[in-house]
Amino acid sequence: MYTVILFTTTNNMLFLYVFPMIVVISVYNDKAYALKVNIGVVIENLLVVILGATTGRFGFRDMSSGVIQILAVLLFCAYSYIAAATSETNSRGEAAAGKGCAGRDRKGSRGCLPECGCDETRNQ
Repeated sequence: MYTVILFTTTNNMLFLYVFPMIVVISVYNDKAYALKVNIGVVIENLLVVILGATTGRFGFRDMSSGVIQILAVLLFCAYSYIAAATSETNSRGEAAAGKGCAGRDRKGSRGCLPECGCDETRNQ
């Protein structure tokens, strides 16, 4: 939907429409998926700016607004990828920590043994 609207608009500020969509995909905790979406968004915006500069269509106003559009999209996509990678790493770490402590003799309030390595066993 974003692609169709981006290539048929007469407003040069429509690229801002994709920012909430990029934030929504960060809940999936999948950096590979975020990378694919972000690459697509960057390519589409590059095409709109390049084609807009050559033909004057797609709501192209001037080159300075085109540069701002490209830089804003690049920065936001980089942030989105870093956030997805961090979230994926954190969720994998929590899952691994939860598996390591489950089903053992109860030594602490969470049932951890000293070899578990969690904060509770380090403080004992």
